[in-house]
Amino acid sequence: ENLTFSYCIFDDEAVDALATGLSANQSLVHLVIPGCELSDNQIASLIRSISRHRRLQTLKMARNHCAVAGARAIAELLLSGTTPLSSLDMSYQHCERAEKLSIGPIAEVMEHNTSLKELILSFNKLNDNDAETLSEGLRRNLRLERLDLRANNIRDPGAMAIARKIVGGSSVEKLFLFGNPLNQAGPAALLEAIQGNVDIEVLNMDYNACFYESVQFYTCLNRAGRRALSFENFNPALWPLVLARAKKIVRESRGLCTHSDILYHLVKGPACQR
Repeated sequence: ENLTFSYCIFDDEAVDALATGLSANQSLVHLVIPGCELSDNQIASLIRSISRHRRLQTLKMARNHCAVAGARAIAELLLSGTTPLSSLDMSYQHCERAEKLSIGPIAEVMEHNTSLKELILSFNKLNDNDAETLSEGLRRNLRLERLDLRANNIRDPGAMAIARKIVGGSSVEKLFLFGNPLNQAGPAALLEAIQGNVDIEVLNMDYNACFYESVQFYTCLNRAGRRALSFENFNPALWPLVLARAKKIVRESRGLCTHSDILYHLVKGPACQR
């Protein structure tokens, strides 16, 4: 069920042999091939070999050289509906080259994909245009829960697109933006969007970023149960659970919020206005 090749070097003949074996295997659940210096075409070949796997849940190919061909193969895999892939790690692609991962093909199919829960694209030199493209693709996605965009080259315009289309409307619950060169407009947009979002429980940004503490306060509220209290038919029997969770979140926040602040904002929800 698990197959791992970490930091191995494959020539074309070895990749062809592996692709043939993967095509014949239908029991694979987790495929992990990080740091193997795989070329763009080699990655495409391997991904196409698993396009009909009905059990594959995890694909980790970090630290290789995926660009256009590999991204198109990934898009075909995500669009097929045959492979129930739930976690995809394509971080650190082309970290030492001028070429970078092509985000367009992947973004285009995300609106239609119904299996992927985790998408890791950190350390890929993604820019504002990439962030806009990916945000548009995820705008109507109702499945993805964790999106990792750490250490890219996303600036305020890209963060504003993420705020409008991902924080403002997608299913993402954990969003990682640490290590991107954000100034003020991007964090401000993220803060405005998360005030109306009851689902995002983690929004990771640089500690010295503008509005960092305010953004983290709303993630604390969400982890404490703001979503449950946003419904008018909230079951009062759940109050002890909400209060206990709020107390736990305050302890974990390390001074970002107090118990009274959390309770005040929680009771402002529709469930408490009847």
